[in-house]
Amino acid sequence: MDKAEVLRSIPGVLSTYLQGMGLKAQGGPTGDPMLDGFFDKDPSRVYYRLAYHLTKELKPTCSVELGTECGYFAAHLAAGNPDGMVWAVDPDAKDIFHIQHRFSNIVLLEGTSIDPTVLAKFEEESVDLLFIDSLHVAQYTLWETALWSPKMKRGGVILYDDVLHDEMRGVLYQLPFREKGLLPKMHPSGLGYAVVR
Repeated sequence: MDKAEVLRSIPGVLSTYLQGMGLKAQGGPTGDPMLDGFFDKDPSRVYYRLAYHLTKELKPTCSVELGTECGYFAAHLAAGNPDGMVWAVDPDAKDIFHIQHRFSNIVLLEGTSIDPTVLAKFEEESVDLLFIDSLHVAQYTLWETALWSPKMKRGGVILYDDVLHDEMRGVLYQLPFREKGLLPKMHPSGLGYAVVR
């Protein structure tokens, strides 16, 4: 078994690992000149670096970002593992084409996170990493979680953006997963995670 398989297979280990990855992301650049130069002054750079380091270590074959907007998080997912595919889902992606040009492993899916056409693109237990960054409303996020959970592989990771927003407060406690938590100092409005078992 490789490192990624070990991390996914033992309950509790991935949660501890994710906490450590948060510290690693705070430590330094990705090594990608485009990403490091563009995001060097961005206060969210630690948050983006987590995406890079996580995909570099876990080597997901299929990552999905719900609510891509400009595609910066997707770019870091793609850079971390050039051999994996990153699906960027958004009904109105603003300017992802410059990122798609740089990273050939990003595919834009135009639609909402709950669109049956979008969901149908993914088989059950096919997604390794899911990043939910769409409406930032607890009930909607729980609905997304219910729809996307069957798509997740065992040991897969779901990241939740902005879990400390007023509209999202308490969402982590309502998730149906045993392994879940908040990754401190990743994002001013909170970054949560869950491990699917």
